[in-house]
Amino acid sequence: MEISVEKIKSMGWSTNSGEGAIQYETVSIDSRTVDAETIFFAYDGLKNPGKSFIVEAAQKGAPAVFVDAKYMHEITENLSQSARKVRLFFSPDFPSQAGLMISALYDNPSLKMKCIGVTGTNGKTTTAWAIYSILKKLQKKPSYIGTIGIELPGASLTAKLTTPPVDELQKYLYQAASQGGDYAIMETSSHGLKQGRLFGVNFCMGLFTNLTEDHRDYHHSVEDYLNSKKILFERVMKFFRDNPDKPCGAIINVDDPYGREIYDWIKTCDKNFPVTSFGKNGDFRICSIKPSWNGYAAQIEFEEKKFNLQTRFIGNFNIYNLGMAFAALLQLGFLTEDILPLFDELAVVPGRMEVHQKSNGALVVIDYAHTPDALKKALETLGELKPEKIHVLFGCGGDRDQAKRSEMGKIAEQWADQVILTNDNPRSEDPEKIMQQIESGMKKKNHLVIYDRKEAIRKSLQKIDSGSVLLVAGKGHEDYQILPGGRIHFSDREVIQEALRE
Repeated sequence: MEISVEKIKSMGWSTNSGEGAIQYETVSIDSRTVDAETIFFAYDGLKNPGKSFIVEAAQKGAPAVFVDAKYMHEITENLSQSARKVRLFFSPDFPSQAGLMISALYDNPSLKMKCIGVTGTNGKTTTAWAIYSILKKLQKKPSYIGTIGIELPGASLTAKLTTPPVDELQKYLYQAASQGGDYAIMETSSHGLKQGRLFGVNFCMGLFTNLTEDHRDYHHSVEDYLNSKKILFERVMKFFRDNPDKPCGAIINVDDPYGREIYDWIKTCDKNFPVTSFGKNGDFRICSIKPSWNGYAAQIEFEEKKFNLQTRFIGNFNIYNLGMAFAALLQLGFLTEDILPLFDELAVVPGRMEVHQKSNGALVVIDYAHTPDALKKALETLGELKPEKIHVLFGCGGDRDQAKRSEMGKIAEQWADQVILTNDNPRSEDPEKIMQQIESGMKKKNHLVIYDRKEAIRKSLQKIDSGSVLLVAGKGHEDYQILPGGRIHFSDREVIQEALRE
């Protein structure tokens, strides 16, 4: 690939370089991966500023290095003679300009597809996966980028983060566009939005599922958390202003109070922007929900027409997730008669209220619920289905938000007849300390502590009788566990299936 210095300068970058063209094959924000065909973007790290990586990139032969203009004077004064030979480009608005530049280096792939972003505390994965799956059933060539992996036309990859780093994200979009991809559905996390990983992605549609307190170790206020989510809709509104003739819009769950706030804010920002409310009092209105172990059904009304949404998913919250996916597909121009029957064919998302049955008739449900709100909703759902007893097994991740631990303990004992506390991903924290913090929110004595998660699951399965249900919460689709001693392979599903076979 090739880009001219003139083109880069036209995008607002100053340089020490003369005119001409830069040849490259790829882009990286990690100096360890740089070679003579890799353009390097010197982002500030958690511990080291971006300027500290420039010499390494130069020594490895990077054809160009992009860096924050705040370091320009220091770099030009202090760089070694060999490092000065590298072509340097500076911008005072580095995070946003870097994202736009990386997108341009990959030939702006998001402009060649319709990009849909899904944000919220819970429900992102199910909503995004449903849109992706329906589009595949409609013979489109969509991509999915999110928590449970990366699906591109002709390739499946493992996801390290819900929202990948900006260089990886643009590369995935480039690969998708190169294979004729026409849609890209992305989970957009608050971290990814706030850290600028999504700069350079042209979103034509944004969906908001809900917002509950989470990531309090990163977002030090609900306002900061909410404002991070709003970034997605700022991008969609900008796309609408630049492309008023293209299908565009937002779907917002207004039954969530923060969703109502975002909906009203969007209306204030741009009264012409096509924003659709979803919920019991929304433009897409949920009229009724019918629960069943075989799947929840709902009646949804829109523009004075009523639609019956039948699913294999359980939980009121999944009606919201799938209903919003239905609304998004309609807004993208698909016909009701083409998409509505396909929802009944959708397989449950791995690790999201995934039901398994024991030989005696007892049920086991695997769910990713790892926040207080998600755990409460999962247990409420099981309560609606009226089992004889509810057992719940869960833990809390180490090196993460500690404030939610006691709250989750309180919720578990309130909604379950039996609670089993076990390790989630304790990481570098003392598992005993994590358990004590969970227990600090519990008043009853209806719980056991079994640190070994495999042993805890097997013992819990032995305890559930016909008519009872066990919720195994926290890890869902994950196939690993991070212990103080390191990362190991571990899958709740594999342990459960092995135990059920025995």
